[in-house]
Amino acid sequence: MNFTITLPDLQKALLKTIPALPRKSTIPVLEHLHFSAKDNVLSIIASDQDMTIMTKVDVTCEEEGEVLVPGKRFNDIIRALGNTGAMEFKSDNESFNIQIQTSFGKYKMKGIDPNEYLTLPELFKSEKPNIIFDKTTEIVQPVGESVVDDAAVEEVEEKPPVIYLRKDEICYLTEKTSYAVSNDEYRPAMNGVLFQFRGSYINSVATDSYRLVKASISPEQQNLPDEMDIIFSARTADLLKKSENDVIISFVVTRSKITHARFDTENTVIVSRIIDEKFPPYETVIPINNNLYIRLSKSELLNTIKRISIFANQINHQIKMKLTTDDIIIGAEDDDTASSGFESINGEYNGEPMEIGFNHKLLEELIQYIDTGDDDRIRFEFSEHSKAVLIKADDDSDSLLMIIMPSRTK
Repeated sequence: MNFTITLPDLQKALLKTIPALPRKSTIPVLEHLHFSAKDNVLSIIASDQDMTIMTKVDVTCEEEGEVLVPGKRFNDIIRALGNTGAMEFKSDNESFNIQIQTSFGKYKMKGIDPNEYLTLPELFKSEKPNIIFDKTTEIVQPVGESVVDDAAVEEVEEKPPVIYLRKDEICYLTEKTSYAVSNDEYRPAMNGVLFQFRGSYINSVATDSYRLVKASISPEQQNLPDEMDIIFSARTADLLKKSENDVIISFVVTRSKITHARFDTENTVIVSRIIDEKFPPYETVIPINNNLYIRLSKSELLNTIKRISIFANQINHQIKMKLTTDDIIIGAEDDDTASSGFESINGEYNGEPMEIGFNHKLLEELIQYIDTGDDDRIRFEFSEHSKAVLIKADDDSDSLLMIIMPSRTK
C-alpha cells in the first residue's frame, strides 16, 4: 500500500476514529487501526467491541492495500508533526512493515496482517456491524449476515426505523444532557442518555440521581416511532454532540432485539452498543404543583456562585440561599477553615423566609446549559426546601427542564 495525504486531513480523520481505539485491550490487535486504501480513498476503522468507528478521507493512492497500524504510536507521531504539509505512507503487503515520510524525516513501525483483525470472533460475530458507507446513498442501512440475523428479523413485527436528525438537533439533544450521566457502574441504565422517540418529538434524558436533565425537540422529520426508548452510551452521546454534519440513525437487530445503534454522517460511521437496561421512571421525580419560585439573572447568579464557592467546604461543596421576599443572600461557610462569604443578589422570591442548600458544582453546571436569550433570567420552582427543585429559562418553555436535589442545611 502506498498513498499520500495532507497532515490536516489525516489528523481530522484520526480525531474522529481514535475514540473507539482502546488504550489497553485483552485483544492486542484491537489496539491497531485498520487502514484500507482503494480508489484514492483511505478507510480507517477502530473498534473496542462496544463501539466501532469508520471514517473515510481522500488520498492520492499509488498502490492499494490494507494493513493494521499501531494506533497510539501512529496517532502520537501524526499529532507531533503539526498541521502543515503532507505525509507519504507505505506498507509492504507481505511483511506489513510501515514507512512514513514527511518533510521532517522518515519513521518506521511494524504493522499487522489485516486478516487477523477480521477473524476475531469476539468482534465480528453476529452483533458486529458491517461498516459500509456509500456517498451516493441517501440512507445507509446495516447490511450483511454479520449485522442482522435474517431469522431474527422475521420475528420483528416492524423493521427498526431510520431517523434523520439535523446537526443542530442531534447536538442539542446530546450537549444539553450528556454531562449529567452517572458514572455509577452498579446503575448501568444511568450510564447513558435515554432517547425517547414519540411520533412528532424526541426527548433526551440523563440523570446521576442528584440531578436530572430533559431536553425536547420537534425535529424536521415527523414520522418518528410512536413510542421507542433507546439508551445511548455516554461515549456515544459525547461524540454526537460534536457532530459537524446531519446524522442518520439506524439500528442493528439481533435475535429480534435492537443491540446497536448506527450513526451515519457525511464520511463517518459510528456503530455503538446500546445500553440494554430499563431507565428509571424519571417522570415521577419531576416536581409538580410548585407554589414557590425564585427568579434571577443567570449571568449574575453564575458570577456570584463563582465567588462564593471559594468559601465552600471542599467535601460537600455546599452553598446556601437565604430567601425572603425582600432579599436573596447566597453564602458559603467552611468550619474546617473558619472562612465564609455572603453576597446579596437581585431577584424575586414569593414565599415565607427559607434557607435552601445546593452542591455548587452541580448547580453551576446545570445553569450554564440554560439558553435564556436576551432576557437572561432563569426560574427555580419548588414546594419546600427539601424537595426537588425545577430549573428552567423564565420564558416557561419546556424544551429544557433541569431538576436538582437540594443538600441538607444545618
